[in-house]
Amino acid sequence: MEKFSKRFGFFLPYLLQRITQKTRLLALPKHFLEPGAYLWWQRMLAFCFKSFQFALVGFFPSVVGHGITTGLVEMRKRRNPASVSDVHSAPVFSNSIQWGMFMAISSNSRYQLVNGIEAQVIDRILEKTSLVASICCFLLRCLNSYVGGLHWIQWARHSGIQ
Repeated sequence: MEKFSKRFGFFLPYLLQRITQKTRLLALPKHFLEPGAYLWWQRMLAFCFKSFQFALVGFFPSVVGHGITTGLVEMRKRRNPASVSDVHSAPVFSNSIQWGMFMAISSNSRYQLVNGIEAQVIDRILEKTSLVASICCFLLRCLNSYVGGLHWIQWARHSGIQ
């Protein structure tokens, strides 16, 4: 034990250096096109990690929201069957799976591209604080929302939930 305590002073800085190197390597960019000295696998891991986050954000709120809506419609049907139209709603689980997949694939890809365009193109060409840069970012995000809405409609039709 005495040998260990004498050498611990030499061992501790070495250990701390190794730990901080590992965590630096695991530090992921916020989006895969973020400026910085990131390795290709860190960028790919950032894309995959964001896909997973988007999938969870698409799936779980859809389960809750669609489940509550379906439950309320069923309660209304039981109380007053004449007041409810014969509109067919999508099953909760398959709808939620589709939302999760859509968010992971489409929304994440668009998120990555929009942030990459803002960081790599707009911020480099225009000043970050200029009115023109703000307008360009606003228009880019509006276009992203529009394309996302169109893509969701096609996705829902193709998957059979709409």
